[in-house]
Amino acid sequence: MLALGFSKREVAPHLAAVFEQQNPASMRVLEKNGFRREAIHKRVVMKEGVLMDECLYAILREDWEKDRALRPEGSGRAADL
Repeated sequence: MLALGFSKREVAPHLAAVFEQQNPASMRVLEKNGFRREAIHKRVVMKEGVLMDECLYAILREDWEKDRALRPEGSGRAADL
């Protein structure tokens, strides 16, 4: 999916936001696929009556391309999709 996204958007990074307290597994998946944590927005999301932190992740095209060049073909990572 990142390949498709980067083919359509030349400059802008791809962003992903995750609720820090409820989704550490998603945070790890993003990190394994080359995303970097850019910011933590403290207590900005209300879910089920609880204020939560939101972690913002980003990946730049050049970082994604460098990562793809370094890993073996068909590594099975989500970034290969």
